[in-house]
Amino acid sequence: MVLGFEAGYPVWRAVGALSNIDYARALLTEAETRIAAASSQIRRRRHAYVVRQSQESVELSLKSSLRLAGIEFPKEHEVSGVLTENSRKYPGWFSEKIPEMARVSKELVQKRIPSMYGDEAGRGPQELFTREDASEALADAKMVFRLVGRLFRLWSREKRGKSR
Repeated sequence: MVLGFEAGYPVWRAVGALSNIDYARALLTEAETRIAAASSQIRRRRHAYVVRQSQESVELSLKSSLRLAGIEFPKEHEVSGVLTENSRKYPGWFSEKIPEMARVSKELVQKRIPSMYGDEAGRGPQELFTREDASEALADAKMVFRLVGRLFRLWSREKRGKSR
């Protein structure tokens, strides 16, 4: 469902409504929180946790970018297909990065369940992921977050300019 960026479609919650820009900001704040959590745990060798938090950060960042464009995202963990289908709604510099962000999202979502529960062979999450896995996941999450953050800053400035 396309909501329309300028429409400021409200997202209802107990204390009121959020516009697209406010909801996108909230999602991006949650993504940043996941990155901070992952960053603090990499030193403690909690590699599976870092992978999980990185996946969540990517998911939240991509959902933020969809909401910025006025697109209702599916209530599932991997949303890169919707992002790809709507790439024309974004500035060129962002659209060019969508394939890379989609690759990251698809790779990390495959690691989501094992990073929490382990695998069918009975290995726990910590046995499945190395420091290299964690470092790569975190670097990818930071890359996606930075790109969506840049998009957010540009579009929120544009929205403020139109409201004056």
